[in-house]
This record gives sequence, C-alpha cells and structure tokens, in this order.
Amino acid sequence: MKRAILKPLKGFLHATVLMALLGVPCLGAAAESYPTRPVKIILGLAPGGMNDIVARLLSDGLAKELGQPVVVENRVGAGGTIGGGYAANAAPDGYTLFLGAISNMAIAPSQYKNMPYDPIKDFAPITKLASSANILVAHPVSEFKTVQEVIDAARKDPQSAMYATAGMGTSPHMAGELFNIMAKVKLPSVPYKGDGPALTDVAGGQVKLAFPALPAAMNMIRAGQLRPIAVTSKQRSSKLPDVPTISESGVAGYDMSPWVGMFAPAQTPKPIIQRLNQAFATVLKSERVGQRFSELALEPVGDSPEEFGTFLAEEIEKWSKVAKAAGIQPQ
Repeated sequence: MKRAILKPLKGFLHATVLMALLGVPCLGAAAESYPTRPVKIILGLAPGGMNDIVARLLSDGLAKELGQPVVVENRVGAGGTIGGGYAANAAPDGYTLFLGAISNMAIAPSQYKNMPYDPIKDFAPITKLASSANILVAHPVSEFKTVQEVIDAARKDPQSAMYATAGMGTSPHMAGELFNIMAKVKLPSVPYKGDGPALTDVAGGQVKLAFPALPAAMNMIRAGQLRPIAVTSKQRSSKLPDVPTISESGVAGYDMSPWVGMFAPAQTPKPIIQRLNQAFATVLKSERVGQRFSELALEPVGDSPEEFGTFLAEEIEKWSKVAKAAGIQPQ
C-alpha cells in the first residue's frame, strides 16, 4: 500500500522538476528576444518640465536601439510618487520603465509617511541618466556676492538671509537645508509653488536668496535678473565656468547634485536590465542628446546598474539625515 502511494508521488515530483527545467529556457528566451512590443516609460511629473523633456528626448533614441516604439506616460501627483507606485506594481518584464529623480526616489522617503513604493525594494536600477546642479543666487543689487557674505549675514541676523524655495522637500529647499547644516547657519526658507514664482520674487527683491535648479535659473542669470553666487555640485558647471562651487567657497564637501535615472520593476530579469543599460549608454553618447543636454545644463552619466544602485542607497541615507537634522516631519 505504501509503495502504491509513493509511486504517484514520485511521478508528481518528476513532473514538477521537469516543468521547472522547461520553464528556465522559456524565461531565457523571453529575455533574449526582448523587446517584442512597445516599451512604456512612466513619469511621475507633469508634461513640459525638465524630467519630461529628458524622457521624451531619450525615448526617441531608445526606440531606435530597441527596434520598438517607446511611449512616455505621465502619471502625476504626490510629488511624483503616484507614477512611481504605478511603475513599481507593473509586470517585471521590461515593458514598463520608470524615470525617477532625486525628488521622488531619494528625498521623498523622508518626506512621506506612506509612500506607495520602496525605492530600493520595489525597483531594479538600470542607469543614472544625467546629473545637474542647483545654484545659489541673489538679487542683482543685493549685498550678497559670495558664499562667505551669506554665512556672515546669516550668523548676525538669519532673517536678513531668507531664501525662496520651489516648495517643501524640493531640491532647492533641501539644498538650503544642507547648506544650513554644513555652514552652521539657519537660513529661513520661504516656500513657493515652483521655481518660477520663487525666482520672480528674488529678482523683484522680495526675498534675497534662492537655491534653484540651474536650468530653471539660466535665462534670468543671462538677463542680469539674478546674480549667481555658487553652484551646489562638486564641480563647476560648464554653463557657468567662472562661478565657483559652494564647496570651494568655504563649505568644504558640500554637494547637492540633482539627478534623473531609469528604473524597472524589481525582479526584472538581469539580461533585460543589461540590454536596457547598454541601449541607454548608446543613446546618451549620441550627438543629439549631448547637444540638448548641454542646452539644459545637464551632464550625461550612463553608469552601471550596480553603481547606480549603490549611489541610490547613499542618496536616500544622505537626504534622510538632512531631513532629520532640519526637523522635517514626514507628512
């Protein structure tokens, strides 16, 4: 009787093993033939912004590399996290990608209590696409011409060195909070709804300082409406080579370099991740992308999935510490 029971069980186990073995080539074949249909890039921010421009610019080149159409889809809301939640729950087959940025992948975890995704657990990094800088600017006839002058004024009277931001938790806000920590000052922040209104008030003299994204400030700097004091990145910007970094201006080690990168849902097969990484590397080296990135004050990157994953973890830890030191409470 025992032998009669074991015989069908043995047959079942053999069948299960056979099915598992047969499944492995199928997964490999799917990765090897990828892609066989259109690929979608999810963006958590509104059309027309910097990240949207980058996504649409790269989608054209990616389509040529993959031999399939690439569509950009904007799913806006909650600081870009709604789009991230949608992408995180997509099938891990390489047909839904997510263009994430410092705001919704590195800063957001310290700003929101109930994010719809975990940037580390729910995504597979593909590559960091580009990095940029923010820039400390002042009204063109203000008393501030150097970083040290800002620090000295803030230590005497913090209210004399208030800075406008694009909103709580944005890169201009966090750039200022990092400055406060590293320069040992307390510049008060004034939140606006975006860089545009914030810079309008700085140019008008209502607020003396701001740390806007460099691309957002370039036209007003060129027009003489804003005075550039220092860039927030490690290196000087090729767009403003005579403007020093904050780090070289007395706040050693300071670095706030906004970035954008491409992600896939977690568990996406590694061969597909590598295929996409190589495709983006080729697109980023194209003359068309290089020229447009230069116009936008962006620096192409194109690192490996492993490098990007390590970088992301470091960024999340960094901005979490800044948020805690600044007393920012998750909402």
